Amino acid sequence: MIKISVDLVNQLDELLSFVCEYSKDKTLLMVLLDKPLAMLGDSFLNFVYSMAVTLTIKKPFGAKISDEVLRDAFDKSKLSILRKHGLRGNKGTIGNAMEALSIYLYARHFVSVDILLNILTDNLDVKSLGHYRKAKKTATVAFTKVFDYFYQVLLDTGLLRTQ
Repeated sequence: MIKISVDLVNQLDELLSFVCEYSKDKTLLMVLLDKPLAMLGDSFLNFVYSMAVTLTIKKPFGAKISDEVLRDAFDKSKLSILRKHGLRGNKGTIGNAMEALSIYLYARHFVSVDILLNILTDNLDVKSLGHYRKAKKTATVAFTKVFDYFYQVLLDTGLLRTQ
């Protein structure tokens, strides 16, 4: 029998340190367009969204948040100002940008899973989650709030200047 002993907290800290080091010299636009960050951010957002849905419906549930929902939430949020800063593209590009931004902000300790869960669970409508179209709508509303929070974080940290 192989015995594997892994300290999850240390592993997560190592991952976050790696993401910080990897992205330390990148501009905000470079972060938004970074495919490896987007791939990691995709897993991160799906995990957080699955946790939020699980807490909302009070039973285990695995969910994937679509690029369409992320793009629609982006367009409705204050983050849409990033289009004036060079962020362009289709739903895949915008979805990837939001995924990259989420893991970047998390790795730099500018956002926490707790805050993201609070925002999502406060804005997900439990009655809508069982219906495909309504679930997309409630997810869009919830992620719009998340992206509005990201906008404020970017302003507060000086990563985004609106002038």
